[in-house]
Amino acid sequence: VLIGWQTRLSLVAAFVLVGWLGLLDYIGSFKKYSVIALHLLFLLSLTNSGGVWSIDRWRNRRRDIAPSQSPLWPRRLMQILLCSIYLGAVITKVRRRDFATGDLLMFSFLDDRWGGGWLGQWLSTQPHLLVLVSMTTMLCEIAFPLLNWIPPLRRTMIICGIKYHVSLAASM
Repeated sequence: VLIGWQTRLSLVAAFVLVGWLGLLDYIGSFKKYSVIALHLLFLLSLTNSGGVWSIDRWRNRRRDIAPSQSPLWPRRLMQILLCSIYLGAVITKVRRRDFATGDLLMFSFLDDRWGGGWLGQWLSTQPHLLVLVSMTTMLCEIAFPLLNWIPPLRRTMIICGIKYHVSLAASM
């Protein structure tokens, strides 16, 4: 799928194999990342993935075959999937009191598996910053799926989303 050789067939094969091999590990098959991956693989198999940047396109360009248009509805379904993930995450955070106070973030930074680095250790000692980061996280998770549908704001929101996830990866 990544190199774009027989892209649609590769996506269908990846979907079947991830679903089949995922069910071998009963507990792991229903984790968030495996369910999201299965949905995205299925939706990508319905599009013209690999129609522009792939080995298939390179081979077709040599034969002067123009890339075909991809239907819009699978892309919209992927957007709706990502929006529902962000909205579900913010609903979970709003329902937990310890997230809004920064306590959950502080204990996550103190845990060696999540934030044991120097930045996480320092952030765990800043209570006002923890509350600000917690509120900013919830604001971003609300704003991203809603403002992403407005075309003039889409690029800005995608850049903000990338910055948010890079800062999350750096601190945790």
